[in-house]
Amino acid sequence: MFEENTLIGKIAKGEFPSKKVDTKYGEFVVQFPSGMDSRVIGKKAASFCAGMPLNSFKVDDMVSFEIDATLDVVIKEYPADFPGKWKHDEIVNFPDQEVKNLLFKEFNIFYSETQKGISGES
Repeated sequence: MFEENTLIGKIAKGEFPSKKVDTKYGEFVVQFPSGMDSRVIGKKAASFCAGMPLNSFKVDDMVSFEIDATLDVVIKEYPADFPGKWKHDEIVNFPDQEVKNLLFKEFNIFYSETQKGISGES
């Protein structure tokens, strides 16, 4: 059922697909998240609320929390000269929202395509 050459078979072996995303700062690599990664994303997004009720935040804030938490987890490679202070768990401090939005958009397209590929396998 989980043949090695299928997408689900590769994921089952821990070989998660990835995608290169070109930006004005260079090339980033995003990776399809594992189940545990998905949980970490949710926990990170919730931690940005700092215990405050969800209805105390604007929708734009909640979207920003989700973008930052997701990128913290799914970006696996950064451009060579990308400052270390914005890598791994600190993308929230990266000031170029346009690039973060591009990375998140490209990740979502990649995620959806990967899910369709998994669902289409027999």
